[in-house]
Amino acid sequence: MTLRAEGRLVLRNALSFGSFLSAPFVVVLLSRALGPSGYGRWWWTFGILETAAVLGMFGTDLYVRRELPRRPAERRAETSHWLGAVAAIPLSFGALFAGLQCALAASVASAQGDAALLPFLYVLACQPLLWNVMTFFSSALQAIDVMGTTAVLRGVFAPAALIAALWLAWHQGVSTTVTLSLVVLANVVGCLAMGALYGRHFSLWNTCRGLLAPRAGRGAWTFGAGLFLPLVLWCAGTRLEFYVLGRHLEPAALGVFGACLQIASTLVNLRAIFDPVAQAQIAQLPPQTHGDALTAALRRLSRVLTLVAAPAFVVIVSIGEPVARLLLNRPTLDVELVLVILCAGQMLSVVALGSWLAPMAAPGRLVSAVAGTTLVVKLVLLVLLVPRLGLVGAAIGSSVGAIVALHGQAFVGARVFKLRSPSLGLAPLFLVMAVAASAGRWLWVALGPVAGPLGAVAIAATGSLVLLGAGVVLVVERAELVALKQLVFPQAD
Repeated sequence: MTLRAEGRLVLRNALSFGSFLSAPFVVVLLSRALGPSGYGRWWWTFGILETAAVLGMFGTDLYVRRELPRRPAERRAETSHWLGAVAAIPLSFGALFAGLQCALAASVASAQGDAALLPFLYVLACQPLLWNVMTFFSSALQAIDVMGTTAVLRGVFAPAALIAALWLAWHQGVSTTVTLSLVVLANVVGCLAMGALYGRHFSLWNTCRGLLAPRAGRGAWTFGAGLFLPLVLWCAGTRLEFYVLGRHLEPAALGVFGACLQIASTLVNLRAIFDPVAQAQIAQLPPQTHGDALTAALRRLSRVLTLVAAPAFVVIVSIGEPVARLLLNRPTLDVELVLVILCAGQMLSVVALGSWLAPMAAPGRLVSAVAGTTLVVKLVLLVLLVPRLGLVGAAIGSSVGAIVALHGQAFVGARVFKLRSPSLGLAPLFLVMAVAASAGRWLWVALGPVAGPLGAVAIAATGSLVLLGAGVVLVVERAELVALKQLVFPQAD
C-alpha cells in the first residue's frame, strides 16, 4: 500500500473521530441525567457490558478484516452468504450473554450491595449485542474500503442519536430506567443505519441465509478459538479498576474516575483512526513474506500517530483538570494527577500499532501469555495501590496494564515474525511532548489568579501547543513532515 493510499484511508476513517469528539457531551449529559451516583453505576456496569461485547465478538471483526480483502470482488453474493455464517457467531454469543446478564442481575446487585444497579443490568443487557452488530457491519465495510460513509454513520450519526436521547432524558427529568432505555434506542437507530449501508454493498438476503449455514463460518470459529483464551484474560483485566474501586469508594468516585478515563481515552480513540489502516497493511503484506515492508509501514504509521496525538496529549495534561470539573459540574479530588498518569499511560501504549501483528497473524498461546501477564500485573497493582492511593492507584494500575498489553503484543509479534520493533525511535517526540505539557500546566496554575479560569485555560492550551510545534520541528526530519502532509492531504495519483 502506497503512502498516498494510506493517507486516503486515514482521511476517510478520520470522520469516525466524531464519535470520540462527542464523548465530552456524553459525559455531561450522562452525569446530569443519571446524577453522580448513577453515573458511577453506569461505569461499573460498562465493565460488564464491554466484557460481554468483546467475548461475544469472538474475534470475528479481526477475521473479517483479514479475510474479506482476499475474496474475489465479483463474487459478492457468495461473500454475503459467508459473512452471514460468520455473523452468526457474535449474534449467538450476544443473545447468550444478554440472557445470562438478566438471569444473574439480582445476584450481581446483591453481591455488590447496591440494589440500584438492577435497572442498569436489566435494561443495558442487549447493549453488547447492538455494539457487536454495528462493529460487524463496519468491519465488513471497512475491509472493502467503504471508509468515509462508514465513518460518518459511526462517528456522526450514531453519536448524534445518543446525544439527542440523553438531552431528552435530562431535560424531561425522566427516571433512570427510561434514560437507559433511550440510550438503547439510540443504539438501535445506529445499527439500523449501519445495516442500511451494509445492504448497499452486500446482499442482506444472502447474509440472512448465511446465518443458517454454520459450516461456511468454520474458519471464523477456528480463528476465534485461538483468540478466545486471550480474550477472556483481556476482559478479566479491562475494567478491573472499576471493580476494585467499587470495593473501596462510593459510586460517585467511580464516576469521577470514569470521566478522567474518558478524557484520557481521546488518545486511544485517535489510534482508532489508524487501526483499520494497520490491519489492512497486515492483511495485504503478510509478515511471513513481506516483513521489511510491513515493518516500515507500521513504523511510519506509529510515528504519524504520535504526531497526530501529541496536541491532544499536551492540551489534556495542561488543562484537563478544569475541563473535568466543567464536565462533571462538581469539585473533584485527585483529578490532576489521575489525568496525567492516565494520559501518560495511554500515550505510551497507543503508539504500539505492531500489537495487531500477534492477534491477526498468530493468535494463540503467545497472545494468551501477554494477556495473562497483563492481568496479573494489573491486579497486583490495583490491590496494592487502590486502598492506599484511591483514584491515583487505579490510574497507575490502568496505565501500566495498557502499556504491558499493547507493547507485549507488539514484542511477541516482532519476535515471532523476526521483525524490527515498529515503535522504536519515538523517545525525542515523547520528550518534546512532556516538556510542552509541563509548561502548559505551569501556565494554567501560574496565570489562574491573574487571568481568571477561562483566560488561564486559553493561554495554557495555546502556549503548550506553540511550544509543542517548535519542538516537533526540531526533532522530526523533513521527510517525516512531508509524509505527514501526504497522509493528511493525500493527492490523486
